[in-house]
Amino acid sequence: MRRSKFEIISEILLISMNNSVNITKIVYKVNLNFKLGQEYVNYLVNEGFLEEKIVDNKKTYSTTDKGRKFIERFRDLNEMIDTE
Repeated sequence: MRRSKFEIISEILLISMNNSVNITKIVYKVNLNFKLGQEYVNYLVNEGFLEEKIVDNKKTYSTTDKGRKFIERFRDLNEMIDTE
């Protein structure tokens, strides 16, 4: 079964929630190709769901408060669907 955009976004935000991660870790854990992974990450940064930081000349990403709210709401919706 194919994942929805919301599922992919949720996975990216979950991976980035507790510590900063680089794009390689994101695409590996979420199982995306690099180009598509970069598109998702850029979108999430631009919309304020991810924060981009540069550490030792490398970009890392961490989930913002807005991203955490998305995860909570996405989980709530999934629970509503699963219980009905």
